[in-house]
Amino acid sequence: MGILMHDWLLTIYYEIAAIDAGVTKRSISLNDDANTIISYYEKGKSIPGQPSMIYIHGFSSNKEAWLSVLKFVPDSYHSILIDLPRHGETTDTNADDHTIHEVVDTLKLFFDTMQMTDPLCLIGASIGGTTVALFTVKYPEYVSMICLLAPPPTKLHESELIKKLHAGMDHILLPTTSEEFYATAELLTVKKVTAPKAFIDRYFKSRLRVVDQQRR
Repeated sequence: MGILMHDWLLTIYYEIAAIDAGVTKRSISLNDDANTIISYYEKGKSIPGQPSMIYIHGFSSNKEAWLSVLKFVPDSYHSILIDLPRHGETTDTNADDHTIHEVVDTLKLFFDTMQMTDPLCLIGASIGGTTVALFTVKYPEYVSMICLLAPPPTKLHESELIKKLHAGMDHILLPTTSEEFYATAELLTVKKVTAPKAFIDRYFKSRLRVVDQQRR
């Protein structure tokens, strides 16, 4: 059972947001023994000659982060919002630790399994932007265009956040207490989070299941 299904409030909220965005939730196995089952949303249909738009979320996020964007994207564009391995509702029973290069190869396998042969438009936020950039370098034949939203900076231009992460302060992105979570929300958002506290608390608790995996 996926992480989002453990809390009825989150489930209902995301179902309503998905309806508002006009997307349909689907899943697909990437191998015969079903070690990895990718969960994703889809909107519109693939049109020959028109790049499908693939939305890649950031670290410790999920595909639902894009729903508020997708409600403004017309059905005439084929859009896919994917949960990366060890995020959201994607099931990954591989015991090995993941690297971003393995995530890139998982994306390629997803596209191959989906038989998406036309060049794609890849849209990545935060570490998703880095994933998109690395994918484009390794598999340029799959890519028509890319859009990078706030990818992590290089060491020459590190932000205070990146410096703290390099210093081992991983609780900034992987909070394990409600106090750390609210501090993270204040640090990473421009506008103050106004969602009800009951919802925010449930959202925080839903992330705890994969904290250890994501830390590795």
